[in-house]
Amino acid sequence: MANEQNAPQTPIDPPKTALGILKRIGPGLIIAGSIVGSGELIATTRTGAEAGFWLLWLILIGCVIKVFVQVELGRYAISSGESTMSAMNQVPGPRLKRRGNWIIWFWFVMFVASVAQLGGIVGGVGQALSISIPVTEYGREYNRIAKQETTLAVDTAELEQTLANEEGNEASLEVDPQSNSYRTTLRLLQHQYKTAEFHYERLKDLPDEPMEDIDEEEEASESTQNSDPLAAPEPLSLSDRRNDLRVLMEYTQRARDRLQDYMPSVDFTENDEADSPPTGPDQPRLPGGGGNRSNNERQVWVEANLATLQQQLLNLGRLAEVSTAVRVQRERYAAALARSEDQSSAKLTREADKLRALIDDENDLFNDGYKLDEKLGFSEGLDLTTVYSTYHQETELSPPKDDKIWAAIVAIVTAVILANGRFGLIQSFSTAMVACFTAITIANLVLLSQNPSWAVSLQDIVDGMRFRLPPPDGDSSSSALSTALKTFGIIGVGASELVAYPYWCIEKGYARFAGPRDDSESWRQRAQGWMRVMRVDAWGSMIIYTFATMAFYLLGASVLGRTGLTPEGHDLVRYLAVMYEPVFGKTTEILFLFGCFAVLYSTFFVANAGNSRVFSDSLRVLGFIPNSDKSYTWTVRFFCGLFPILCLIIYVYVPRPAYLVLLSGLMQAIMLPMLAATALFLRYRRTDSRLAPTPIWDAFLWISSLGMLIAGSWAAWSELSKFL
Repeated sequence: MANEQNAPQTPIDPPKTALGILKRIGPGLIIAGSIVGSGELIATTRTGAEAGFWLLWLILIGCVIKVFVQVELGRYAISSGESTMSAMNQVPGPRLKRRGNWIIWFWFVMFVASVAQLGGIVGGVGQALSISIPVTEYGREYNRIAKQETTLAVDTAELEQTLANEEGNEASLEVDPQSNSYRTTLRLLQHQYKTAEFHYERLKDLPDEPMEDIDEEEEASESTQNSDPLAAPEPLSLSDRRNDLRVLMEYTQRARDRLQDYMPSVDFTENDEADSPPTGPDQPRLPGGGGNRSNNERQVWVEANLATLQQQLLNLGRLAEVSTAVRVQRERYAAALARSEDQSSAKLTREADKLRALIDDENDLFNDGYKLDEKLGFSEGLDLTTVYSTYHQETELSPPKDDKIWAAIVAIVTAVILANGRFGLIQSFSTAMVACFTAITIANLVLLSQNPSWAVSLQDIVDGMRFRLPPPDGDSSSSALSTALKTFGIIGVGASELVAYPYWCIEKGYARFAGPRDDSESWRQRAQGWMRVMRVDAWGSMIIYTFATMAFYLLGASVLGRTGLTPEGHDLVRYLAVMYEPVFGKTTEILFLFGCFAVLYSTFFVANAGNSRVFSDSLRVLGFIPNSDKSYTWTVRFFCGLFPILCLIIYVYVPRPAYLVLLSGLMQAIMLPMLAATALFLRYRRTDSRLAPTPIWDAFLWISSLGMLIAGSWAAWSELSKFL
């Protein structure tokens, strides 16, 4: 905000000791709290999943190189006492009604779009809290089932990974009860049973749908519609869905019992008090007598069928994923069909081709599943592959409202705190959040690496630092370069943080302590001293968010990259949390979720505080409010209370915020080269020659600016193509 009421108005000599400098840092910690947010938690982790360890070197360089532009903007703020908006207003170029530079007006566009992004972040905070602390009964039931389904997907991926790790080991050709693949298979069957049981319990007491009379003409119409391979299939009745769940539970329990009898020393049946599948007159039975077989006969069955069983479980996991993709693509195709006036349009054709390709993949998985069913002895109409697919498609739950309730609470509390808080409160809060999520993230990475399936070895890190690009993906020869450029653009300080940093430096008092610029030697020494403090602050924050960013990247590469799991958006939080519990228990999962909350909320808190200051200052620079500290202070407080509520409204009421988020990404990407150009302009046109940096610093400043230009241009093109 404006200067603190009791802050000294006379210049202050800068500290010269390391301890004294550390006591004066703070703006960088605030920026670190904003940087390590949804971008690092979601985007960086997902990039690690897509690129593996290949781009670890780029993560390090991308975080380090951008700090030169950040420091240059801070240098000008200290030497001149002017904010970022005032500095950008000096850059040559067209002006709108002589009131503002073109860069400022573009920032307005970027700001409006970025509010939507913060709406997504407050939604992410709400989702993280709703996973940890559901507030409604339906929310608790949804979490219970969603967690089981996520656990099922994770166990399937882990089985594939452990089988790949054991491939080539001669001992793995024999059934080893202590092997990771054997144990993972048993755990996967357990979670498959529990998932089906949850859905069965939800559906068992619902009345069956009454049969409706269908005339011949309507029946013929429906038959014609369903002959179209692109048309959605008719939904199953409740009785059919319950019967499918009974079949799946019967199969799962029998297979698990046989495996459990072969490995009695390991207990995977905790919390399985109700492990008795429902029975009925039409209850299908597993061939071969099931539970009536002796332990020796079961052992024979295990040794003969374990590999086939594992293949089937992997096939079912892939089938569930592809079936979900088919359903989503059908919805996209139907929406495109409804919007398109030209039934032969290129976009409609592309959507149809994607759907046909997914349907072909689904059919291939069906055919593979049928063969595996037969090898395991399934016959007489017991088709597990079809059962699993229909069950998976027909049991989807609508999300609860818990995330919106939590988002409302978070937004209101944030508005109250920011409207009444000062710099000291914001700095202290940011420092606490940074300490929490940095420690938790790195600790979680270390703990998770104790699982052989997810461990990050020294060789993995060495391979990631070899300055190589990931191999092309599929037919796209440019995918590796595209991934690298997008990675460089999203990590480290972004456009919003670069704009906000000088405000925090001014509010901390660096410019005020240096005093008004004059020709005296004392001013030069004070300015250089406080610039030294600012550089320590900026580089210190860089070290913090670099470690956090690398930790998130390694999580994505080691866990998601090895398993092929690439959950979208904030579902990633649930997936990572589930991966912790089997290894470390419920406590570690809660710890991880708290870390996610700290990461996301710190961004929401700091970004709204920074946006309020930059927006208020832009109104002052453009002449919409009086140029006085009192007016500026009250305007900041007003927007500190308003902006969190606006973010909440966007999250709750905007039905499709995806376009707004894409627009925000586009504007942020375009803004990066503008800020780099501003930093160069200030360095060579406005910097006092007595405070000029070394030639080496200038070289890195140009490298940083060039990197922002390339990455920003590429990201802008990528986002624009999506938007169009």
